[in-house]
Amino acid sequence: MRIGLRRKWKMSLLGLAFSVAGAAVVHADTATKAPRVVASISPLAFIAQEIVGGAEVPTILPPGGNPHSFEPKPSDAKRVQGADVLLVIGLGFDDWALRLPAASGERKLHTVLASRGLDLLPLEAGHAPHGAVRYAQHGDEHESSDRHQEELDPHFWMDPVCAVHIAETLAAALEEVDPAQAVAYRARTEKFRARMLVLDQELLAKLKPLQGTGFVATHGGWAYFARHFGLRQAVVLQEGANQEPGPRTLKQTIDAVKAQKLRAVFSDARFLETSARIISQETAIPIVRLDLHGASANAKDYDTLLRWNVEQIVAALR
Repeated sequence: MRIGLRRKWKMSLLGLAFSVAGAAVVHADTATKAPRVVASISPLAFIAQEIVGGAEVPTILPPGGNPHSFEPKPSDAKRVQGADVLLVIGLGFDDWALRLPAASGERKLHTVLASRGLDLLPLEAGHAPHGAVRYAQHGDEHESSDRHQEELDPHFWMDPVCAVHIAETLAAALEEVDPAQAVAYRARTEKFRARMLVLDQELLAKLKPLQGTGFVATHGGWAYFARHFGLRQAVVLQEGANQEPGPRTLKQTIDAVKAQKLRAVFSDARFLETSARIISQETAIPIVRLDLHGASANAKDYDTLLRWNVEQIVAALR
């Protein structure tokens, strides 16, 4: 699946002008009320808003919330009341969102797994698993006893190729729920793809001088981002849910920074700030404070989320 997605992305670059023109020509929106979509986290909502049109896509996780420790309150069930589609990451990342439809009485809610069909990376060593459920490469659910399955990394939204795939997955689901608007969903998806191709070229150019740069991650959320943009997530500190690593792990990390000439600590405000400071002090490498969800950037769309994080990296390491 990875080969197919990446090849499709490269072919899209060749046809970018045609995609933009095609998206501009198609005006398939009508006055028909669109299905109401709710997303578990803000990055999914950013992508979903591109596909549903002007309708707001609310999120279950509040701004600045930690998805790994979030426990919905009874009032949170109201967020999915009256919704038609619930868009979630899956992979155990946001199981708290999957409990809400039953709690709200919305048993007919159409749940869409954003992870379905993606080329998913295994969790890096040191990264705490998100749940007991394991998923195959094609998004199919399996029992955790299946020895052929691994815990998989759910932070795929930080790769723009994956973001377009999420848009396509949601558009296909919306076509089932609202077939009368199928042409509109496809047109918006193509428009989003064209914009992502332009954004991708912009960000690749900014990060080109940093190709191969290795970094320490306080939280292992940057593997997909690193794979796509040519960086290297060399060490992941997190040993448990927001659990600071012990002295032995810190020493091993400091030794790895020196031996591998790692250049930065990528730190999310939600995770292990104390450890990041210790490593920075001991190795003189900078802490680059990033945000997987866009709260720090006051992001209102996916472009801002990705662009803001790249700007922080370039400013610290150029």
